Amino acid sequence: DERLGQRVVLVSIKNFEPEELYKLNEKLPKYKRITKSFCVDEIPLLISGKLDRLKLQTLVEKLT
Repeated sequence: DERLGQRVVLVSIKNFEPEELYKLNEKLPKYKRITKSFCVDEIPLLISGKLDRLKLQTLVEKLT
């Protein structure tokens, strides 16, 4: 999310292989490449089902 000042990818998949993400990242244009990635148990959502950007920002700050 550019509003967080970086591109962040949250992955909520059990048995996720980071190598798969790295391979995908190499195929992307430089301006779309992922700068940081985190594996989380649950993606923060609002009651409406949309991404909770405030909780996401807090989560990213804790993980970095």
